[in-house]
Amino acid sequence: MNIKMQKISVVIIAVVLCVATFVLPAKADQPFMQSALNDLKAAHSYLKKATADKGGYRQQALDLVRDALSETQKGIEYDRRN
Repeated sequence: MNIKMQKISVVIIAVVLCVATFVLPAKADQPFMQSALNDLKAAHSYLKKATADKGGYRQQALDLVRDALSETQKGIEYDRRN
């Protein structure tokens, strides 16, 4: 194959890769899990800003939300691998 054909082949491959990367619609990366993750982050932020005089329930809620954040992230990562 001569040099001109090699260059044409490289250009064609580059165009196909660009089309596949930028034009074809991408699958949403778990939109419900991402929404849950964002809501949990917001809840954690609000709980941190709340006053501490809640009989220990605020701290317990912070711990539970932190655990839920971790578990949600693990679920997202698991789904990406499987």
